[in-house]
Amino acid sequence: ALYKAAMSEGLDFAKDIAIRSLPKLGPAVPVYDKSEFDPIRTGEAVVCIDGREFHFVLYSYESEGNIVTLAYSPRCAKFGS
Repeated sequence: ALYKAAMSEGLDFAKDIAIRSLPKLGPAVPVYDKSEFDPIRTGEAVVCIDGREFHFVLYSYESEGNIVTLAYSPRCAKFGS
């Protein structure tokens, strides 16, 4: 999820990506529920691109026996108020 969210080619997981905390597993919901994106449930990661740090929020849920993780930047993603 971080590779896609960072939109930058050539990222090296060991060198460029730091997962600061993993998210707690949340339910898969078809509509946005603000409580699911509470900081207590979400995780945090940092991606370094050309010496600059970009912060991402992580959210995970289970779907059909698989764990799905979303990564988004709080600076560009806006969920309903």
